[in-house]
Parts: sequence; C-alpha cells; structure tokens
Amino acid sequence: MPAFSGAWPRGDGDVFLSFHTSQETDRFDTYPLVSLYAEYGLTAAWTIGGKAEYDTQNLVFSQGEVFARWHFPSNNSPYAKALSLTVSGLEGEDLHLVPAFHMGRGFETKLGGGWFDAKLNADISITDGAAGYGLFAQVGLKPTDRLMTMLSIDVFTDDSETFAKIMPAVAWQLRKGHHVHLEWTQTVTPTQNSKVSLGYWLEF
Repeated sequence: MPAFSGAWPRGDGDVFLSFHTSQETDRFDTYPLVSLYAEYGLTAAWTIGGKAEYDTQNLVFSQGEVFARWHFPSNNSPYAKALSLTVSGLEGEDLHLVPAFHMGRGFETKLGGGWFDAKLNADISITDGAAGYGLFAQVGLKPTDRLMTMLSIDVFTDDSETFAKIMPAVAWQLRKGHHVHLEWTQTVTPTQNSKVSLGYWLEF
C-alpha cells in the first residue's frame, strides 16, 4: 500500500505526516518550497487531512487545503474505492472545491508487492464556477521490505491550458513508521521544467 493512502483508508486513529522541501532544478538561485501534508484516520471509513505549502523565497504561504475522504466498504473486492472533497485556497484568494473519485488495487509480482492508485477530480472555483479536470495515477512496487519505488503522472486541464507532469520517486524505510522520500518532477507541458523534492514520512 502507498504511504499516501489514496483509495485505501488510513486506519482508525492512524496518523501520517509528510514534511517536504522542493527546489526547481533550473533555478538554484531561488529558495525552496517547504510543505506539510497530514492524514488522520477518523474512523475505519473516514480519512481527513490537509496540506500547507510555504514559499521561502517570497515568505508567503503558497498553498493550503483541507479534505475529507469516505472509503467504500471493501465487500471482498480487489479494488479499493473512495470519494473525497477538498477545499483549497488561501485567505484573500479564490477558494476552490475539488470533488474526486479514487480507485486502487494491490498486486503481486516476482519483484515484490505493488499497487495502482488513481484519482479523477474536478476543480471548481467558488467565485465564478469555472472548472478544470484532473487525473492522477501512480504505480508502486516494493522490491524489499524497506524500499518503495513509484511512478506517477499528474494531468490537469481547463479552458486555457493542459498541464502534465511525470514523477518518479523512491522511499526508504529508516525504521518502522519512518521513511525518507526522494522525488523528481518533470513538467512536460505547457513548458518543460523540473524540480527535486526531499521528504520525511512519519506514520503512527
């Protein structure tokens, strides 16, 4: 199962925290972004959480969001499914509602256990009703008990542009509940740029 629970419930009373710093690789003269992401298993079926991102270059919060996610009963299905609603935005800026459908499935290979997780979402401005649509998908593999490898794609489109990113990543378990995470993000459209992120995952 991925560390970000996605289609899977976090688990009643379980907590996941992710601390990250990211830097644009073609602009090392700028300061990085730092972020905190959190999930909490409110019940066996409900996961809540949020994210805050801080721009150390301009000394402002650049992103903020809170969400709630409801997970369908498993009913012995190999697929995990969930519905979520996110409210994103910052004080003084346009707020957005982001409803989403999540679906995931675990699998086994000769190289180890893995998972597939996908999210389809709309992004709706509360102010004027303008909408965009996104797809996020991730394939992960655990070749050893301590190593996770991941490949993600992130696509978003609205009336003006389409954005697409590819994100390979690895995570290494330092000890139970503690991982270090390294990710490369390559934007392929509308303009090509990249960034590298280093993070720390904590689960308890």
